[in-house]
Amino acid sequence: FTYNHSSTVLLETISQVKSEGDTVIYLNLKSGSLEMIVMDESSLLFYNMFEVETQEDLIYHLLFTMQQLGLDVEETPVRIMGGIEQHDHNFEIVYKYVRDVDFLDTSDFLNNNNLSEKELRNNFILLNSFS
Repeated sequence: FTYNHSSTVLLETISQVKSEGDTVIYLNLKSGSLEMIVMDESSLLFYNMFEVETQEDLIYHLLFTMQQLGLDVEETPVRIMGGIEQHDHNFEIVYKYVRDVDFLDTSDFLNNNNLSEKELRNNFILLNSFS
């Protein structure tokens, strides 16, 4: 048995995502926290975990990180996973400020199961820890 921290599982799994272009931001939202990963093709540029109590906290951390890394809100894709839905206030505020925002496509990771896309996104780290 090998124990890995949840951030290790998340980073290893995200590093296997097919590249959408140069740089992609991945947000993993859980109650009270945000994990942000910035990948340039298969190279890790940035990882951090933030406390988020409000949607303003979320957008602040995202936009500040994008500014510091010189990423364009008009061109840099943001992919979201975790405890969030399309009509959630957190999704709406990210969508308001970032042009290319969508949910992470989980179909490449977890085939042959009976889980919905929402369940896959919500339990992304846990389910990938067994692979």
